[in-house]
Amino acid sequence: MIKKSLDYPLEMLELPECIKNALASVEKIDFSSLEEGKYMLEDGSKLIFSEYETQSFENIVQVEGHKKFIDIQIVFEGEETIGVLSAGQIQNKSEYDEMNDVWTAKIVAEKIDFIKLKKKDFLVLFPTDAHAPQLAGGKEPVLVKKGVIKVPFG
Repeated sequence: MIKKSLDYPLEMLELPECIKNALASVEKIDFSSLEEGKYMLEDGSKLIFSEYETQSFENIVQVEGHKKFIDIQIVFEGEETIGVLSAGQIQNKSEYDEMNDVWTAKIVAEKIDFIKLKKKDFLVLFPTDAHAPQLAGGKEPVLVKKGVIKVPFG
């Protein structure tokens, strides 16, 4: 897992080349008029752009993980909290859905690290990272506009 901000030039950030290429493709997009949906980027990765309200959580949090793709989660408006933990720590994973490249599990919140993302922050999540996106950072949900870039892994 890597957390950074788009406030810094990409060439100054220490990131794998595939991540830099995906982020460079996203920098060329005008998000003020972009509609929710899936878009192919010029580097070959896929962008999923969505708008939603963050969700409150209690003691149990649902996490997900992937095998085929690295997620780059970028907040363009609002802020959200993402729970992260090592996928290797999880014993009760659902069956892997190969078509959607996802597995899920319910985890006690105290076992998860919570990372707050604000506008222009991004979080790189590798297949070794289980994560719980779209969580509210405070007691009240907030409106978020976010992109998730799916970068092929391996």
